[in-house]
Amino acid sequence: MQKHLNTAGLPYVVNPRIVRGLDYYTRTVFEFVTTSLGAQGTVCGGGRYDGLIETLGGTPTCGVGFGMGIERVLLLMENLGLNIPKEPPVKLYIASMGDAAYDVAFSAVTDLRRNGIRAEVDHMQRGIKAQFKYADKIGAEYVTVIGDDELLSGEVKVKKMSDGSTESIKLTELTKHFKGGEN
Repeated sequence: MQKHLNTAGLPYVVNPRIVRGLDYYTRTVFEFVTTSLGAQGTVCGGGRYDGLIETLGGTPTCGVGFGMGIERVLLLMENLGLNIPKEPPVKLYIASMGDAAYDVAFSAVTDLRRNGIRAEVDHMQRGIKAQFKYADKIGAEYVTVIGDDELLSGEVKVKKMSDGSTESIKLTELTKHFKGGEN
């Protein structure tokens, strides 16, 4: 390991007293530590665990693993002045009312995503007001509601959040509508 780090020109410190807290580690253990986060400076840690799989009843297998806190990585990036990219906004948020409507909404969101369109659906069975509030919070560009009436008619009203305008679209054509570039 040290030979490869030296060849790559990567600085490191050998510390024979590192304790990772898991007794299945063998040979190399490691930590990535920064001084930019104060006393809680470990950003990532892990090591080799060549005997773990065998201990659990499997065949002898070499292994390596690590744990890393995403919050610490983001905090470190912020402290170092690095740009944290923003995700593009959700194109369509589908609110649903009832089990049958949820099933259709979930299927529609799955199809939209498969076609490269960022879409979300509520999985927590919240009320319609809470779903609209969440859609606004995540910055959804468009919102639609699927309930019993929409299931019967096969059409939904899609609301553009920026100006409140609405448009009726057949449920079966949601993906086609948003993929077609009309929005």
